[in-house]
Amino acid sequence: MIITIDEQNPVPIFQQIIRQVKMRVVSKELAAGSPVPSIRELAVRLSVNPNTVGKAFRELEREGIIVMKRGVGAFVSENPPEEFVTGFSNTVIETKVRDLVKTAKSLNVPKKSVIEKIDLEFEGETR
Repeated sequence: MIITIDEQNPVPIFQQIIRQVKMRVVSKELAAGSPVPSIRELAVRLSVNPNTVGKAFRELEREGIIVMKRGVGAFVSENPPEEFVTGFSNTVIETKVRDLVKTAKSLNVPKKSVIEKIDLEFEGETR
């Protein structure tokens, strides 16, 4: 599992970890039941305090996204809450669309052209 921390980002590190784990669960990059690196291992890999990773993992567990088994490790939940999956997916898409629209407006790209490009992407006909 690849997680990166952006120290220039004003979002707290534990929230960056949460978001990236959620993204990997929703995208199925982390499959249900698959192991998640230990708190200590991830803290070393990211060069952050283990308490920071622990805080992220406790929140992920509270939300039902991971399951922590004492002495065994952390695993992706077999049944993450459906409202998490749809809600998180919608939030990510809304953010990306907002950024796309903002960029299109700043470049004076017409709405019709943006929609056509989106349709082409959905159809797999990229240019």
